[in-house]
Amino acid sequence: MAIEGQIRVPGAGLGGSKAVFIHQATAANNVGGYTTQTTNPMSDNDPNAILIVTPRYGDSIGAAIDQHPIFTFWISPHWYIANADFVAMPNGAAFNVLVVKP
Repeated sequence: MAIEGQIRVPGAGLGGSKAVFIHQATAANNVGGYTTQTTNPMSDNDPNAILIVTPRYGDSIGAAIDQHPIFTFWISPHWYIANADFVAMPNGAAFNVLVVKP
């Protein structure tokens, strides 16, 4: 059976607390080549969560564009998004995040 159309998650947005949210690198959470996501109850304190992350390009939220390959990693109690080449992440870079619970 084919499924067509978009999947929408009501209330998902910048810094949201849903399983789908937008994370943005800011001066407060950006440390060189990585950024920490500290405000989502779906992934905080859960090293077994699965994070699927994609960059946002050129909209009002992701005003700064980060075109480097990215990966996620866990250091208790938070998940981090990092540039795989360790190049500094620009403040304002934004990412779509989907949290899946196994």
